[in-house]
Amino acid sequence: MINLDDESKLNVLLTILNERYSASHKMRERSTRFALWILGFLIAAGSWLILNDNDIVLGDKAKLTVVTVIVAYFSYQYITDIKRGFDRNWQVIVTIEDALGCFEEGSLIDGRQLYPEKYKHPVHSGLRGHFGTTISLLVVAFVVLELLLWCGISVAGP
Repeated sequence: MINLDDESKLNVLLTILNERYSASHKMRERSTRFALWILGFLIAAGSWLILNDNDIVLGDKAKLTVVTVIVAYFSYQYITDIKRGFDRNWQVIVTIEDALGCFEEGSLIDGRQLYPEKYKHPVHSGLRGHFGTTISLLVVAFVVLELLLWCGISVAGP
């Protein structure tokens, strides 16, 4: 094990913290870009369904539903995998911020703590936060696509 003085330890922690912040931003950006691509695909598919609803037979609707379910499943898996990485990254960030005294009163600011204690706990659990909102948006879009497929809204002529 390497023995580091306090200043070297601080530099290591700050370097790791900056990398972790950057990784968090990239994970959110990656999930947002992926969701936008999927939403674009769903909008295009929905538009096609609106224009061609009368031409789709029952067997084809069933096949399209299977494809939609498969795409929805893998989209969910992809976003939740990114979220798991984000959560692990968040734990490291909080550990480093705690080591730096960000949650300790008087450590960095006289008589005050930089971050409130509640910042140690993520607000992005369940359907809250970036990932929950992204997943909810995709679920709604997939449901709308299925409703268009099975219930239809046709703008095509008779």
